[in-house]
Amino acid sequence: MSVQQKALVYSAPDSKPEVQLVPVPTPAADEVLVKVLVSALNPADWKLPSLGLDSDTYPLVFGFD
Repeated sequence: MSVQQKALVYSAPDSKPEVQLVPVPTPAADEVLVKVLVSALNPADWKLPSLGLDSDTYPLVFGFD
């Protein structure tokens, strides 16, 4: 069983973001995994997709803060 965390996820282009459980990533040998205790929602997190400045890969997890 993998460890999961909550994330704000866009399921498809033009979709509304939803809080979903996603797997906690496994760091590579030259990376570290940081435990986030508190986060914030930046206006860019919901404005970028509405401006078409998103990704071709979905589901998509935005987050700048």
